[in-house]
Amino acid sequence: ADLKPEYDDEREQALFRIYTLTFQAHPWPRSATKIITPAVATASATVVNNGSSTTGWTAPNTASPVVSVVSGAVQVAYDGDAIGGGYDGARLRLTSTVDTDPDHYVGVDWKSSVPAYQFFLVDGASLTEVRREPGATAGYTRSWYSVAANSGTTLELQTVHQPATGTPTLSIDQILKSATLPNTGTGRQLSRTINPGGSVPTEGDVIVQHPTSGLGQTIVFTHPSGGGYSPPLRQWRFSSDTVTPDASVVSGNTNQLTGGNEYRVPVSAIPDGDVQLWARLYSSAAGTVQIFWAADSWMGGVQVGDTQGGVFPTAVTWATAATWQIVFLGRFALPAAKVGPAGFHRIALQRDTNATASVYVDDAWLFAMDKGRLTVVDAGSGTPTVGTVANRLRITAPSLEEPHGGIALANASDWSDSYTPPTPRVLCDQVGHRFDPDGSNVLVVTPGALDASVSLEHFRKWHTNAGD
Repeated sequence: ADLKPEYDDEREQALFRIYTLTFQAHPWPRSATKIITPAVATASATVVNNGSSTTGWTAPNTASPVVSVVSGAVQVAYDGDAIGGGYDGARLRLTSTVDTDPDHYVGVDWKSSVPAYQFFLVDGASLTEVRREPGATAGYTRSWYSVAANSGTTLELQTVHQPATGTPTLSIDQILKSATLPNTGTGRQLSRTINPGGSVPTEGDVIVQHPTSGLGQTIVFTHPSGGGYSPPLRQWRFSSDTVTPDASVVSGNTNQLTGGNEYRVPVSAIPDGDVQLWARLYSSAAGTVQIFWAADSWMGGVQVGDTQGGVFPTAVTWATAATWQIVFLGRFALPAAKVGPAGFHRIALQRDTNATASVYVDDAWLFAMDKGRLTVVDAGSGTPTVGTVANRLRITAPSLEEPHGGIALANASDWSDSYTPPTPRVLCDQVGHRFDPDGSNVLVVTPGALDASVSLEHFRKWHTNAGD
């Protein structure tokens, strides 16, 4: 910075002086030190409070607050201006010291009898919802939040909604904590979060590795945290053919597509905008099968707006029988029509009923492309073999050497045998994965490797001048 006085005789006589302070502002400079986020083992969630007792629970700012236990969940009934400031809603507060070091994630299984927006607070500070999924009990939603270390004297859930008739209720079935976001399915589908710091988004490297197994057709998807968005669809399955548990697949379950799969995704669980629909499918015979998909929006049991995609079949070809493959099915915009918080998006998949082959589905994904970056690479499955089956994948950020970023596969731990995969093995090449300064989520799918390690490397970026 440069400081210079601006002299003026009258100001000098009045013992008053003005200085001009000039800063050299550089657009989005980066810090000098690379930040490495190491791989961590996926942790299991533990229950902090199971909702079976009202001990420690209160309902502050609620008219006639009566906290009770109903069907194994803490519940409060309320009426009118329940949370103050002219807002309808409710609060349920648990006063309990919860050690969040190293358990930086808190999960809440909750439901409201009327459509509501929820806010979770720890020690009075509002937190960002990093993932949303079905709760352990039917009818409940599980929201995950990232929490600072050693906080948790008061845990409070607030809901806000439009004025409702009758006496609404807010219920909490249980509160959990975990050192990492739990898997959505098996250890072949991992969720990680990163808080990159800085003041603007920055590109970074994503490194996926396994010591002994080829990664398979690997998905890496990064997107800003917040809103509870989570791409996997198996968790939102509403109807399908008979589901069979299978620990060898990504989701932990499979079913045939003969009668079709229907997923109902709450509108709050996926951001509006451009989305891509992908699925992991299996065919009992080689050949081509038409896969039909449809997407529409619903409110109160009624479809609102038009159905997208139903008449545009996608042909999927299996060169070899009895194999799984990850396939792109379609790209479209959500919502099909704007609906309120009680609405949902219906996503449907079905194979051509005239097909002779049996087609099964493992999981499907809705990738929000306006918010995230997607890379899909076939690293090969089985025993790692140089040039053929890779157990290491690096997606690099743009640099002077690779202005658009790059993809590298390897087997050696020092990456000495790394190579760029040929075009047919790159199913989607959105390199240059971005990390939002306020936090980003990383979804990694490795069908060939269980519990692969996921590490991240980046430089912090700043709006005008580097902060460190």
